[in-house]
Amino acid sequence: FSSEILFAAGSTDLGGRGKEEIAKVASIILDVADQIPPEIDWILRVDGHTDKIPLSGLGEYRDNWELRQARAVSVVK
Repeated sequence: FSSEILFAAGSTDLGGRGKEEIAKVASIILDVADQIPPEIDWILRVDGHTDKIPLSGLGEYRDNWELRQARAVSVVK
């Protein structure tokens, strides 16, 4: 997903549409997980993305790197 679908600019709170889209993905993952044989180790990876505009460093996050990390954690939780 592009970050605009999940988050408002500069935010790490999933919006309503973002929650709906993540719920769809979570449902698919649960279905697929049931089909993976137990002897296969698999990893689910969540990458955070950021806005196109660099942060000023004056807000909650010093830079887009911190925003990206916080967004990934928000999706995982």
